[in-house]
Amino acid sequence: MIIHCENCMTEFDSRKGACPSCGQPVPDSQKAEDRKELLKTVAMITTVSVMVIVFLVFKLI
Repeated sequence: MIIHCENCMTEFDSRKGACPSCGQPVPDSQKAEDRKELLKTVAMITTVSVMVIVFLVFKLI
């Protein structure tokens, strides 16, 4: 997720862990938000995959 550094306002990817310009670490709240976003994405992909598999199984029966 793209964020702005609280210290120097440089825009960077929060997954880097720290601002590439000034070295300010990414806040823990942002790390938690990134984890939630990743979990939502994995859950969505899993749900769609299961739905496709169930559809294909019932279509073959």
